[in-house]
Amino acid sequence: MRAAKLSCTSCSVSGDNTLSFDKPRKIPLLSDVFDAVKNDDLVMYLNMKPGFLRNRTESEKIGKDVAQLITKKRLVSKVLLSSFDPLKIQAAKEENPGLVVGQFYKKGMWEPATADKMKKQLVYLHGMRSCTQEPSNGTEFMNFLFKTNDLLKATKSSFVVMDYNMFNNSEYSNNTFKTFKGLSFGAFIIDNLALSQEQREKDEAKLDLLIQNNVAALVTDDIPRLQRKLGRSQPPKTSRTHKNIPTAVSYPQILSSFA
Repeated sequence: MRAAKLSCTSCSVSGDNTLSFDKPRKIPLLSDVFDAVKNDDLVMYLNMKPGFLRNRTESEKIGKDVAQLITKKRLVSKVLLSSFDPLKIQAAKEENPGLVVGQFYKKGMWEPATADKMKKQLVYLHGMRSCTQEPSNGTEFMNFLFKTNDLLKATKSSFVVMDYNMFNNSEYSNNTFKTFKGLSFGAFIIDNLALSQEQREKDEAKLDLLIQNNVAALVTDDIPRLQRKLGRSQPPKTSRTHKNIPTAVSYPQILSSFA
């Protein structure tokens, strides 16, 4: 697979930030990224895309191909592999059981059309067939999977990461921290640069709540700001390599292309 060129206008506005581009730039493949960081002491958070379940065939191919590439590059010990799509996670874990995998949650997964489609497709998730045949709509089904953590068990996930606006949100969970007790959990996107500075400051209370409840991973657009919040001058050199509890600041870039 050849890398594509990124064509942008000279500048783009995101939130209160103006981003400038001086020339077309190569979009790296996942294999290019692996080659660039193979000698670094980093644990990579990789989120497989598309970020929703379209069909079983696509999901299983992506999960399998990504797992094969990680294995080929000998980076299994340096990767935390995740997706919003459980079938991608299952396929990757089956391809290489040594991979550490995790489930991502976002609000859109509870929307009726998306949730109904997921319920139909999750019949292919191990141990889930009888659950999907229960007489409930997709949203009710997602509530059940979330509150019981059955989705994490089915995908053999070692961690879970969720939209920070969903924590202790009655639409999803009145007591998220109790639901996630004993699990390594994280949140995204902290200090989203697409938001205004005013909104980011309002979200500070949500970040404080996460920290008070021992959040294990924070995915952010603004690494320096989050480091200051955590009282760190730079990412720690020891905890970032602890795969089961990813306490280091995590980069938000989604690496979805692979060779």
